[in-house]
Amino acid sequence: MSTCAPCHGDGGKGDGPASKIFKPPPRDHTDAAYMDAISDEELGKTIQMGGVMKGKPLMPSNPQIRDAELRALIAYVRSLSRHAQ
Repeated sequence: MSTCAPCHGDGGKGDGPASKIFKPPPRDHTDAAYMDAISDEELGKTIQMGGVMKGKPLMPSNPQIRDAELRALIAYVRSLSRHAQ
């Protein structure tokens, strides 16, 4: 998704071109241990409500992402940690 890659990077490692300005850096979605510890519901809420709920207020909210699009995005983000193993 074009709104995610500038910070999370094309591969979801948190190494996008804008990531260098963030402390802490954007989440690395290839980290299987972290990704396995969060539910799809929590991941979906973070996508929709932004990083403020995780103490990362610079991640924008995306309330327009809903239903099938949200489920597809959650599945894609989950796939990033499975490919890294």
